[in-house]
Amino acid sequence: MLARTTCRRFSVRVGGNAHVVPNALHAAEAAAKFYVSVFKNSKVKGMTRYTGEEPLGKKGSVMTVDFELDGQEYVALNGGPRFKFTEAVSFVVNCETQEEVDYYWEKLSADGGEKVQCGWLRDKYGLS
Repeated sequence: MLARTTCRRFSVRVGGNAHVVPNALHAAEAAAKFYVSVFKNSKVKGMTRYTGEEPLGKKGSVMTVDFELDGQEYVALNGGPRFKFTEAVSFVVNCETQEEVDYYWEKLSADGGEKVQCGWLRDKYGLS
């Protein structure tokens, strides 16, 4: 299970079909690359960089990363250390086999992640 902050960014597709794009505040570039490496059929779609005119962020550093995990769009924003994740919002990774469960359990809890209980975990970026 993955959690995201309660912050959401709404976007509109051509033709007026509205859809929700989850927006997470954390180490955007590194986190997006991590999730893309874990989930099949995934890719980084684009990045925006700080121009130096924003109140936060170093000029030229990554501000947002648009990425897709198996067809679901996401946006990661470098929000700084004051924004923390909680278990209040989570995403469920549906698996068909025990092998899939084990794969995601190991990948998402690796490198500083924390295995909790009942299928819950916290990854190295603090998502639960």
